[in-house]
Amino acid sequence: MRIILLAMAFTSVAFAETTAPARNLYGDDKIRLIVRADDFGFSHASNMALEKILDEGTITAASVIVNTGWLDETVEILKKHPEVSVGVHVCLNSEWVPYKWGPVLPAKEVPSLVDEWGHFFGTRKDMMAHQPNLDEVENEIRAQVDLAIRKGLKISYMDHHMSAAVTTPHMRDRFVKVANEHGLGISRWFGEMPGPLVYSIEPAKKTDFLISGLEKITQPGLYLIVCHTVIKSPEVEVLKDLNASGPKNMADYRQAECDMLCSPRLKRPGHVRAPDMGGTPMPLENACSNNRSIKTGPFVPSATCPKSLHRCAAQRFLRACRVASTRTCCARERSTTRISTSTNSKPSGSATPIGNTERASTPTRSCSTTSGSTSSPTGSTRSRRFT
Repeated sequence: MRIILLAMAFTSVAFAETTAPARNLYGDDKIRLIVRADDFGFSHASNMALEKILDEGTITAASVIVNTGWLDETVEILKKHPEVSVGVHVCLNSEWVPYKWGPVLPAKEVPSLVDEWGHFFGTRKDMMAHQPNLDEVENEIRAQVDLAIRKGLKISYMDHHMSAAVTTPHMRDRFVKVANEHGLGISRWFGEMPGPLVYSIEPAKKTDFLISGLEKITQPGLYLIVCHTVIKSPEVEVLKDLNASGPKNMADYRQAECDMLCSPRLKRPGHVRAPDMGGTPMPLENACSNNRSIKTGPFVPSATCPKSLHRCAAQRFLRACRVASTRTCCARERSTTRISTSTNSKPSGSATPIGNTERASTPTRSCSTTSGSTSSPTGSTRSRRFT
């Protein structure tokens, strides 16, 4: 069974009816992993974890909260790592005490979303009790995406912090509208199957649980692993989660997930290995039950293609099938797993490259959609297997 570590094009909507059914979108025997970590920018401790994992560990997608005081530091870290896909972790609640944050927009422009001090409400339940205005929700979501772009983040997807931004179908529709405006994908929207769920696992058991879970994956397809990481420090040790489901000692749990992603055990052959550069993206008509290709225009609603999915986002998803993370889990193989760039290569169609890369107006890596196999930069298609 082959395994490929993918940079994230995008992935997430909480409602089952808007999430594509889990299935093998590629039609081959490979296991593909997206390793996504959330909440970067919410603290210096989370940013230090990001930097450590980028330098030493395993990550292909970083979701950033932009309405906090540590955003600029996050941006500077991610600018050094264009191999990682970046998403806006849209945030409409503020669950920590005593640390609170509020909207990007002035509080007076989104009065239904904030308390008397201009902070977001702590939980989704509290937010909904104040009847959030849909126009204010949409405007704040858009403001967060626009801020990320102005700060210099080359974002490729959106997801949502604690699902607050998609709590109701009407809010979800506004979320999708903003994604469409920017040609962004939405996490978990393309049939990603859940990888090992490590969030509630005891800190000392997280690494074993992750590796054991990975070893049990035998079904080909695209899998998503979501983590939350910090470097434990007094800054985060004092924080308490207003949500009853949150761990009481958050700093210990998130430090353990940072250690997990940096574990040398993940770098051993047989676990998460360097990405296989072989293979080609599936035709779009295979991904959508309506059998419409990109050239025929906007999508028609189907079981696997949500009705509001923007054509550009679908093209970006197809690019993600080819663009694997250049930061690998196996340090000794990094020099041989870089995605080759050719001066004669052109982007396929109007697709936009993913992650911290230049936008569609700039020449980018090739993304051919023709059939056949693609060899790795070393000249041979490399197999990645669990043992």
